[in-house]
Formats: sequence, structure tokens, C-alpha cells
Amino acid sequence: MRGYQSAIAALAAVTWCTSVNAAVSPLPVDAYGAPEQIAGLRLSQDGKRIAYVRPIGDDFEYVVQEVGGPVLTTVKADHKRLGGIGFADPDHVLMAITGTQRFGGETATYELTAVIIYNLKSKTGKQIFPSDTVEARGLPLAVVHKDGHVYGYFEGTMRQDNNRLALYRTDLDTFQSVLVTRGSGHTNAFAVGPDGEVVARTEEFDHGQSWKVMQGSDGEHVYAAGRSVWGFPDLYPRGRTADTFILSKPEDGEFNPPREVKIATGEISGPLADGVESSPIVNRTTRLAIGLRLDGFVRQTVFFDEGVNASWQAVTAAFKDEHVEFEDYSSDLKKWLIHVDGPHDSGRYFLVDVEAGKAVLLGADFPNITPEHVGSFDWFDYTAQDGTKLRAVVTLPPGRDPKNLPFIMLPHGGPGNGSHDEPRFDWWAQALANRGYVVIQPDFRGSGGLGHSFEVAGWGKWGREMETDVSDAIPALAAKGMIDPKRGCIVGWSYGGYATLAGVTVQNGIYRCAVAGGAVADMGAMLQWEIDRTDTKLDEGVRYW
Repeated sequence: MRGYQSAIAALAAVTWCTSVNAAVSPLPVDAYGAPEQIAGLRLSQDGKRIAYVRPIGDDFEYVVQEVGGPVLTTVKADHKRLGGIGFADPDHVLMAITGTQRFGGETATYELTAVIIYNLKSKTGKQIFPSDTVEARGLPLAVVHKDGHVYGYFEGTMRQDNNRLALYRTDLDTFQSVLVTRGSGHTNAFAVGPDGEVVARTEEFDHGQSWKVMQGSDGEHVYAAGRSVWGFPDLYPRGRTADTFILSKPEDGEFNPPREVKIATGEISGPLADGVESSPIVNRTTRLAIGLRLDGFVRQTVFFDEGVNASWQAVTAAFKDEHVEFEDYSSDLKKWLIHVDGPHDSGRYFLVDVEAGKAVLLGADFPNITPEHVGSFDWFDYTAQDGTKLRAVVTLPPGRDPKNLPFIMLPHGGPGNGSHDEPRFDWWAQALANRGYVVIQPDFRGSGGLGHSFEVAGWGKWGREMETDVSDAIPALAAKGMIDPKRGCIVGWSYGGYATLAGVTVQNGIYRCAVAGGAVADMGAMLQWEIDRTDTKLDEGVRYW
């Protein structure tokens, strides 16, 4: 490993200089508000092609190109939303585009996902979903090469059967789709293995208040069951071995830890990771779990294979003081697609050649935001007035001595369902910091992704402890001499908008100004909207409110 680590250290040469000029002129605000110039990158299985999203005028488009070479095709979204792109294999690209639509005389709108196949060899493409009878949920659960054919396995809802969930197999060359299996009226997800077989499924009951994980597409064996206070289980078609699958059960500890389930016996293992939110990294061919993504206060990637993990640690060490995110990889794990950002880096994508120890820059998220215009950011620990330990992400103005500065309080939205802030490049926080403000993003109780008990601690606390958790960061930072507590503004969107309004009404005299966007302003109306939208008080969203 010594020779490899020496080689991979050369990666450091491609990182940007992190020295910051003491006098930094502000950038135009639209440099931060502009969309990412490259986003959502995916790598082909042979490591030779990439697919990504880029802006074009007021819209976006998917782009497929050779690494370091020409663009092979583009597909515009036409004022709709991009729902993901991926390689079925190096010659077949799958794209999803979502939009809203009304049916007949109905006033309600529905989200529809269009799935497009593009064959890079024949240079032909076709939209395969939605059809007259089926609406797809998005990109395929699995891609299978069999008898000279390439098949995608898609979940779809059957329009003429009360939107019952079903599984379809589509030939990616002939575009022909066949029904593999239809779920019961309770099925809400399938886990599909490398041969297209259904390993397990989830079923929901009591208007979504309870769930079961059951064997295969129609087996009666129940692997696990529970209530849906925290939603439904996550299923992955394989564990570390072919005789297992992975199940993350809601309410199974603080963080729904992933566990391996023996397909034959139903025996459930101990947690593969605990004490942090985590999800498996799945091999694109074998569907075996090869590692874990860890989230929460610490975002990391770990691989089960010691050699692969050592290589990954060498890559992350090459980008000192930067955050390195594992995005995609070639089938032989010799080429990795990574994203890098950090205290002086607005975000870049690299293709790493693991054996050669080299990295090729593929593009930058915000090429006009250069290192001297990126404010440093990190965790700041503080204590709420009732003794609860809290953390906030604090972003400092670039080139300014952080002493007695004005501040912006920027509470996040959500507040549950995994919503929390973390020390990453945030264009909104950076735009404000570039204007000379210290920006504070608190993870108040009720935030998601930081443990069930922390989220539960916010239930019923809107305008109460959830609000004082936000403002309690102010005296803590003032005590460090970083901010002037009398020169602050509160800004937020969605729940952050509610916290902004409450920050100058329920609370008084703390902030000099408030800017609320997309705010939840009428709690009763919000609850009634949820009820009207679902026609049942048993809906998960209604129960949350």
C-alpha cells in the first residue's frame, strides 16, 4: 500500500489553493443564485462515459459524453423537472423527467414520471413510460443482461386497477414491456435481485399505519412487521452475500440501522452500522452490498473490503480539509466518480483512476465562485437554555476577521424527514457570508436524520423549544466575540419561514429584520390542506401535523 498511497498523494496537486486574500470584493449575488453548471453525475460501467445535468437558458438538459471527449447526446427537460439519469450499460442511458398533469375534468394535479431510453449505438431514443395503462415510479430497480438482451425492471402503478403497484420488465432495445408481477392492493415496494427475481416486498395496512416485509413477490412468510410512525422499511436486494437482503426497519433503534436478513430462514443480523443514519452502497452488477454511506453529524463512506476501504481513505486524504463524496464507480471498482467541496471550494467533480493514482477534473458546480469567495464553515457546539446539547453550522465571511460581525440566522426547512444542516458548501449561506455576515444554521430539536429521540423532542414544540433552540445560538456566538448580538436578521424557507415569522412575533426584540419565504403561516389551514389532499386523517402526513 505504501507505493499506492504515494501515487494517490499526487491527487492533492489538483486541489485548489486555499489561501484567502484578506481583502475580498463581493461577488454579484447571482453568481451564487445561478444553477449548478454540472450536477448529478453518473459514470458508465466501463468508466469511459459520464452523464449529468446542466442548465440551458431557463431550463435544464441531460448530457451524455465521453470522458474528456465529445458530447454524445442531450435531452432537454422543457420546463419540467429532471428525475434522474443512469447507465443501464455503457450503451444504454435511462432518463427520468417529471411533471404535473390533470386528467379529464379533475381539478387535482398528479405527478407523472416520463422514462426515456437512449441507445448510444443506434443513436435512437424512446419514451417508454407512462403508457396508456402504466405510470412508472422512476428509473429501474435493476438492469439484467440475459440471453443477449438488456432488461430494465421498473416499478409502475396500474391506472386501470386502482393504481396497484406492479413490476414490469422492459427490453431496452425493442422497448417492449411485459408484466412480471402485480402486487396486492397493499404492496408499496419490491426489492429486485441481479436476475430480476423479487427477493422481498413491503406491504402497508390500516391506511398506512402498519407494514410488513414479506417473502418474494407473493410469498406468505413475514420477515418483519411494525407500525409506521417513522414511515416504511427500506429494502435492498442483497446483503454482503447472495443469500441475504438488507432491511432497515423503522423504529429499530435511533437510526433505523441496516441489518442483513437470511432469505431462506428470515434470521435477522445485528446492525451493520449504528449510532448514525446509514444506507448501503450496492454493486451495480451483483447487487451485493459493498459498503455504507453514513449521514447525520458525520457524513462518511466506508467499504466492507479492507483493501477498497484503504484506497478510499487514501483518496480522501489527498483532498485535505475537503469533503469527499463517493458518487459512482466502474464495475471493476478501478475508477471512481467523486464530488469534492469544502471551506474554500464551491464544489467539483473528479474521475479517480485508483490504480494510476490520478484524478481528472470533470467540472465545477459553480465555476465563477473561486476559492477566495468561499467562506469557511464548521460545526459550532452550544447549549440550549434547558441544557440540551445542540450544534449549528457557522459560515464566516471570506477575508474578514470574525469579530463582532453582523449575523444572519438561517433555520432549515422540514423540519423532520431527514432535514438537517451539515458543514457543506451551501450557496444561500455563502451568498450571505460573501456580503459580510456570519451565517448561523442551527440543527434545532425536531430536525430529522439525527436520531428519533431528537426528532420527537420537537413534536408539539413549534414556537417553543424549537424556536428558542434557534435563538440560543446567538449568545453563545456573541460570547466568543464572533457576532454583535444586536445586529442580526433571521431568514428561512418553509419551516424555516415559520421559524422566521415566530422569531419576530412569538419572540421579540432579538432580530433587526426577518425574511420568510414559502412560510407555513397558518397551522390550521396547513392541517386542513393535508386532510383534503389525502381524504383521510390516517395519512402519515396528516398524523404528523
